Amino acid sequence: MNTVWSRIWRRLVGRFTYLPYVYARKEWDRQYMASRWDFLGGIEELAHHSIIAGYVRRLGSGKCILDVGCGTGTLQEILRGDSYQHYTGIDISAEAVQRASARQDARTFFVCSDVTEFTPDRAFDVIVFNECLYYLRDPVMVLKKCAAFINKGGVFIISMYAETQTRLVWNMIAAEFGIYDETHVTNRAGTSWTIKVMRPH
Repeated sequence: MNTVWSRIWRRLVGRFTYLPYVYARKEWDRQYMASRWDFLGGIEELAHHSIIAGYVRRLGSGKCILDVGCGTGTLQEILRGDSYQHYTGIDISAEAVQRASARQDARTFFVCSDVTEFTPDRAFDVIVFNECLYYLRDPVMVLKKCAAFINKGGVFIISMYAETQTRLVWNMIAAEFGIYDETHVTNRAGTSWTIKVMRPH
């Protein structure tokens, strides 16, 4: 199926069926090497990153943070180490983690790992899923797995931009996790995000 027809098929079928954007590790590395994701550090993305950071500071200040799909460490750079006791960022791309590792210190760690295979050596107070759930084949399964890594009273902070597939993901996880707070933000270009703080029931 060529690219044009693939996009048309995805747009039609994706209105009713969850179709994750699945890439292999090599493809993620290729995209990071080609600077495909550099825009995530730009001002156009700042609004939803700032809301996530605000939630982290309010709910996880001085505590342990896990950032799933951390990329090159954009969120950690915004937090700048003053908002946590311990931070672990994980990403499937070795290229992204290598770039992020320049900011590693005694409290800040970056690990190359698929979240479905990741087993931490500690529990966390806040687990962030920043624009990554819709790349997972089974978001509910991953959240349930990660719920085992959350300390009592801990939360998920989940951000997803607004489109059909992400609405389907929100519907999928709503039955399993309670909403503690919710924020919507739109930038000047018209891109909108929903950021939710969620807890396991």
